[in-house]
Amino acid sequence: MKKTRGFQHFFTNNQGFSFVEMMIVAGIMGMMSYFLMTMIENQNKSTKELEGRVESIDIIQSIKGILSSNQNCIETFKNLTKSDFLKKEVNLNDKFISISLVRTDANGNKSISEKFKAGTKLSTNLSINSYQFDSKNLDAAIDEKNNQGEINLLVKFKFGKNRNLSKKIPLFLIFDQFEKVQSCFYNSQSNQHPIVTIDATKDIDYAGSTGTEACNKIAKNCLFVISQNYAHSYNGPAGIGNICQVNYNLNQETIKNGGPLSNIHDCKTQLGNYETYGITNQNVQLRCHGIFSAICQ
Repeated sequence: MKKTRGFQHFFTNNQGFSFVEMMIVAGIMGMMSYFLMTMIENQNKSTKELEGRVESIDIIQSIKGILSSNQNCIETFKNLTKSDFLKKEVNLNDKFISISLVRTDANGNKSISEKFKAGTKLSTNLSINSYQFDSKNLDAAIDEKNNQGEINLLVKFKFGKNRNLSKKIPLFLIFDQFEKVQSCFYNSQSNQHPIVTIDATKDIDYAGSTGTEACNKIAKNCLFVISQNYAHSYNGPAGIGNICQVNYNLNQETIKNGGPLSNIHDCKTQLGNYETYGITNQNVQLRCHGIFSAICQ
């Protein structure tokens, strides 16, 4: 009986591969190549995404380090008022687009450089798209009575083609009577240990205590003492009263006299309302006062 050719012929033919066999092999190899290329492409995307996330963590840590300095933090947000921090969906790109790093040399000269500018590439795979403030619970973020509070700075990253990522940096802010930032810093223990302000003019039990003593009474550590300086009495040309903000001739060991100086003081500073500066001559009569409060955590 004559045997018919069948599928078994593909495995028993000693004359080489037929055209059909070559097409089948080519198809299988093509499918394998397609799946392999897809796997490699997905792996490259995953690698780039991981690299972007790792880079963003490094940048956030750098920003936190810069904003831990009260001086850097104030310089960064100097163009913003309290209302800017409380606006929902506010576009900050016209007022705040980078983090400011202040350096002081041995002679006391200051230089300011911009770091992590929004809209520019930080690497081939990562850029900061924008800075915003957390729009959640903004109504409760600032204590209007004490002009201070905590707000999350949102750093919005873009990496790859269409990948976005947001990171939060908790900030503690104090505003002056003009609603400008008087003090601010990155609050590294925002969730675990809330910041408390002790104002000895509102609680006389703390009057005359140092910042350290006052904070210890509520089982917290003193971060610093801050003075809210203002013109107590004034007679002279307009605008001169503003020098109360940064000048001192107060007789306290922990406060350096002169100006312009910071309103952030050592925790050994006494709390209360004290005269901080004065001018008396034919043209100007000015008496400055400051309310010295402890910032505890």
